[in-house]
Amino acid sequence: MATITADVRYHKMRIPLDPEAQHGCAGESLWVIALGADRYRLDNEPFVAKGLHWSDVVVAVVTEDGWLTFQHVVERQAGATFRVYFPEQVTDNTDPRWQRLKAVTDGEQICREGVDGFSVLIRVLAALPGGVERVKAALRLLRLQGDLLTVSLIEDDPQTGLEVLG
Repeated sequence: MATITADVRYHKMRIPLDPEAQHGCAGESLWVIALGADRYRLDNEPFVAKGLHWSDVVVAVVTEDGWLTFQHVVERQAGATFRVYFPEQVTDNTDPRWQRLKAVTDGEQICREGVDGFSVLIRVLAALPGGVERVKAALRLLRLQGDLLTVSLIEDDPQTGLEVLG
């Protein structure tokens, strides 16, 4: 994730969602970095919104209610997103399970987002040499060791949904 500095312009962007869908959310908001000409780079991994990922470039405009609002994706970053579930809640970054997960997913082009203490999203960009397969193997090993309850690869294809790693 980018470091906040004076030369980086962060904004909060809203993604409208259908509250009648399974997640029950009317919207999700993410941090984005302004690139100019209504283009923004996502600096969070969405939890609920489908088809959007950390580092994608999107178009967003300020709507009449004053919110910077997502319109569409203009550039996708190749990679993979994993949803990881812990068997018990992780309450802080000093938890040994979190530390082992962090150790196997460290990398300049990896984004980790905690959800609720029980789950975390990990985005691995394809540009990281061997990154997706390396992280997938490391997550399988952590699951076998009992640190993780389940690991799912989140697919953008709505027909496939979540693929639980074997």
